[in-house]
Amino acid sequence: MPDARRLNSVEAEQSVVGGLLIDPTRIGDVAALLKPADFTGDLERKVFGALVEMDAAGTAVDVVTVCEFLEDRGALKDGDMAMAFVMARDTFSAANVLAYAGVVRDRSRRRGLAVLGGHLQRWAVEDGDAEKTLLRLKQALDALDGGTEAGGLVPLRDLLAGCIDVMDQRYNGVAPQGMPTGLTDLDRMIHGLQPGKLYVVAARP
Repeated sequence: MPDARRLNSVEAEQSVVGGLLIDPTRIGDVAALLKPADFTGDLERKVFGALVEMDAAGTAVDVVTVCEFLEDRGALKDGDMAMAFVMARDTFSAANVLAYAGVVRDRSRRRGLAVLGGHLQRWAVEDGDAEKTLLRLKQALDALDGGTEAGGLVPLRDLLAGCIDVMDQRYNGVAPQGMPTGLTDLDRMIHGLQPGKLYVVAARP
């Protein structure tokens, strides 16, 4: 049986958060690699999300301001501030923060693949068509590799489930295949905006 501990690294997650708390100038670099949902630790996920949001807003970042940010949003639990100070104190340098971020990202993708494996078994049984199952698998892998939007404190399993629902809808023709325009009737007619195509929309004056 696989060792579940290989699917996350508490030390790497805490080192990323601690490194950014002591050197906020690295937030942008790490945010390009990670999303809050990549963290398994509740506090680490919340603090990272706060760091990214505060950095984008140009707000001064340190342990106190981050905890105040979370407290204002009702997201700070008893003991969270003390633990945040511990993470910052125990991280000696932010020099290796990108390496730690790489570990966190790797574990996050592995967890996504583990969840996807369960769906793949179900698809293989239910689809009755290898091509359909392979198409679903490719779409799911593309969605997993594409990452998630920054700022949302959402578990990876919830994000992946949402991606799978959308892919099911697209495959069955329920949702637009391309980028939605927001105009329901138009999306139904053209199946969303497709790459490499020019669209001209005209109407009577």
